[in-house]
Amino acid sequence: MYDSAIKNILGLGQTVPNRHKRSLLVPPMIVTENQRAPFPRLIGRVLQRD
Repeated sequence: MYDSAIKNILGLGQTVPNRHKRSLLVPPMIVTENQRAPFPRLIGRVLQRD
């Protein structure tokens, strides 16, 4: 009785959602200490592969 109620609340026993991996595209990072504006600088971005 309690097990079925807990499974319904938590959504157990249903289909698992699809998982996607992410990768980080990192170009060569050249950031000097006294670099001028504009800030923030783009040094990497997250790509999603389908």
